[in-house]
Amino acid sequence: MKTPSLRAFSFGLALLLLPCASRAADTNSPPRLIVELRDGSRVVGISADKQFRLRSALLGELKLDVNDIRGVQCVSSNSAKLTTAGGDSLTVSFREPVLAVNTSFGRVNLAVTSLRKFSVVPGAGSGAAAGLAGLWSGEGSGKNSMGNTDAQLKNVSVVADSRGQVFAFNGYNSYLRIPASVDFKPGPENGMTLTAWIRPDRAFGETPICEFERELGTYNGADVGVSFAFSVNPPSGTGAGCVMCNLADTAGNSHLLSSVPGLLAAGYWQHVALSYDGTSGLATIYLNGKSIAESSVGHFEPQTGFDLLVGARTTFGSPERPARAFLGNMDKISFYNRALSAAEVEAVCRDGNNGELPVVPANVVPPVYRNFGGNGYGQ
Repeated sequence: MKTPSLRAFSFGLALLLLPCASRAADTNSPPRLIVELRDGSRVVGISADKQFRLRSALLGELKLDVNDIRGVQCVSSNSAKLTTAGGDSLTVSFREPVLAVNTSFGRVNLAVTSLRKFSVVPGAGSGAAAGLAGLWSGEGSGKNSMGNTDAQLKNVSVVADSRGQVFAFNGYNSYLRIPASVDFKPGPENGMTLTAWIRPDRAFGETPICEFERELGTYNGADVGVSFAFSVNPPSGTGAGCVMCNLADTAGNSHLLSSVPGLLAAGYWQHVALSYDGTSGLATIYLNGKSIAESSVGHFEPQTGFDLLVGARTTFGSPERPARAFLGNMDKISFYNRALSAAEVEAVCRDGNNGELPVVPANVVPPVYRNFGGNGYGQ
């Protein structure tokens, strides 16, 4: 966690508190609030107020623009840990009794005492949120917070966790199925990024995180598009604890990348991301906000035009009994129809973990591993 000096922190907040007239014109769409309540409910919408009135024992009365906040974790009825867009943390109390949110079903006033936490997703054109086409959190359903492509839950439970409500997979026949969408077909120039928070109960055995499948339950490897997995054996991966991908393209070619083994740990919440830059041809795999594998794989259009499956591979199996299945929990699965930069991936990771990078077991040192060949995962 950042622990800035009072002078540095005050200066940073002073910049955030500059009058709106002194700022450059904001042409971005307004940020979205994803609010989780203490009873397990979730509300998604736009803040009815441009600023939040807060009080800090350290800095006194504050007015912070919603754009300058990334998350608030409520500690008690009126005490919360606030994380700014810059990653700084501050304990605050709310000066207003309600949080007003404009939702698809009208304006709702949420009592501050009912809040568990909320996150601020910057509007389109602002930071890492530009290009965010899908965001599936485990808050009671498979709803896509960014659009209409809601996930179908196949034997997936929603359970309470330190992160709130998360998806629970049984390692046998559970997965999310997200219908194909034009929003997930960025084209050959833009590239793409997949991210997810995962807590695997085991870190051995070939395990899918997510992949695109044309038709479920076939025995044809050509029916699999882009795939993202861990603990895949050679030649496609490097063994237990590796994180790997096959950036299958629309022409049916495989483009493989894998980290070294032994990086992913069982029993920990970890952030994984796969990014492909269509302009540079660079593919990168990230773990906990840091690059663990990268390779120049060329210029092509990734095959993301199929249904997106999370937590299973039905190819070479069936929809009722997938060939591979994830055991453990997942949260905040997201798809961007552009390549995020390394700094943006780290920011997304921090935003989902109260401004901090996840704690990695002491015996895990994530080197960068470059891979320039191999066969398709599971094909």
